[in-house]
Formats: sequence, C-alpha cells, structure tokens
Amino acid sequence: MKKLIVVVSIMATIFLISTVASAYVGIHFLGAYDQVIKRVYIGQWRDVYAGLYNFEVDGNPWLSLCFDTRTFMSSGDTWQAHYYAPGNIALGNGKLFNYSSNATAIQQYRMVNYLYTTYRHSLDKYGRANLNLALWEVATDFSGTKSSLNLASGAFRTSSSYGDAVDWLAEAYDHRESFDLPYIYTPEPLSAGQETFAPVPEPGTLMLLGSGLLGLGVFGRFSRRRKKS
Repeated sequence: MKKLIVVVSIMATIFLISTVASAYVGIHFLGAYDQVIKRVYIGQWRDVYAGLYNFEVDGNPWLSLCFDTRTFMSSGDTWQAHYYAPGNIALGNGKLFNYSSNATAIQQYRMVNYLYTTYRHSLDKYGRANLNLALWEVATDFSGTKSSLNLASGAFRTSSSYGDAVDWLAEAYDHRESFDLPYIYTPEPLSAGQETFAPVPEPGTLMLLGSGLLGLGVFGRFSRRRKKS
C-alpha cells in the first residue's frame, strides 16, 4: 500500500509540474532566422519576416515561431516573460485573453498549438513562413467561427502567397476544442515583447524534479518522526 501511495504521489507531482508552471525568464530577440518576407496588413500594409525567429532565453538559444501581431520587435530587444504551462493558460494566463473572451482565447491557443506542433518540423523555410501567416490569422482574427479565418480580410490579412495555409486553418478549426494547450513565453508587461512558443519540458526532467520534491517531503516526515521519538 505504501509503495502505491509513493507511485501515485510521484505521478501527481509530475502532472502538476508539467501542467502548471510559472517562472520569469529573460528574453533576448536576436532577429529573423528564416529570411522570408511577406506582405501583410497589421494596422497598415508592411513587409515582415515570417518564419522562425532567433531568441536567447536566459542566455540559451531558442528558435520559435511567433503568433503575436500586437507587438513589434527589433533585433536586440530584451524583455522579461512568464513561462506558462498548459495549466496556467487554462486558468486564464496569456496575452490572448486580453483581446478575446476566455472561451475563444482557449480555442485560439489550442489552434495555434495544433499548427505549430503538427507542421513546424516538416516544412522548409517557405512552408514555415506560410505557417506563420496561419498562426497570425488565428491569434488576430479568430472570433469563434470558421468564416473568421480568412487570410484575405480582417484585422490581419496578406497579399502574399500563402500555400496550404487555408487548409491548415481548416484543420486547426476542427481541433479548437480538443488539442492540447501550448507552453508559451508571455511578456511582462504584455507590451514589452511578443508572445511566443516555449519548449515542452522533457519527461526525464519532470521525473527528476518530481522525485526530488517527493524525496524532500519524505525526508521532512522522517525528520519529524525522529524529533518526536
């Protein structure tokens, strides 16, 4: 029975760590990694780099796609950000909650995570640029209906070619209620930088941390027993 309790405790600890984790990190934007220019409308027509962006997170390199169109970045910009796990987003933490209802923002986060997780590693830089257009469309224009996902109109739109982005948006819409929520870096304050995807913790790291926390608990209990005796 005691062994079962220990196993359950470890699994519960790992689950909590993997779903709810908030920490401050330092973000340094180094510039565009994929040099693909797209003509887009975000308040005005402009040429932007679409595709992977090059960051340092607490000094460690990180390549990621951004889905935030409400804050613009320049090479060399730095800011502080929250590292949010899916459980944090489910509780209403994230930049999109400032612009959409809670229910819609949750769907947007599920949709951008579907697109990012499904396609990022299987595309070349031109495909990733088109994928970025789809991410921007979801995060900017999605209002709960499939018709709101239109790359030719709305607060975000493009006059550039967008390849398979229309089909990807349709797929994302079908996963708006069921796909996993992402891990993200959310700037603090929100206007300080762009919200972007964050790495998913490795299972081994979670197991080590969960085991360590459990060990501390067991050690504390043992120490209390020795004091009583």
